Amino acid sequence: MEKKYRPQPIATGELKLPISGYVHMMKAFERMVCEAAVTGNRDLAVTALNMDLLCQIDHDANIVIDELIEAHKDYLPQFKQS
Repeated sequence: MEKKYRPQPIATGELKLPISGYVHMMKAFERMVCEAAVTGNRDLAVTALNMDLLCQIDHDANIVIDELIEAHKDYLPQFKQS
């Protein structure tokens, strides 16, 4: 692939505090989701989903996680309950 067609970083300088806080929150969410996926830690997956601004009700997060695990159980053996 030619260099001109590759993604190129854009220097933005220091982010303003509200934006920086949001970026840090999203990165924490992504790290928690990755760790939950690798380890099969369902509680961590629910906690991560609760951080999302679109799903901050624990009951809803539990339902979403259960449905995702069930829908993709063939690919998520680490989440199998004993």
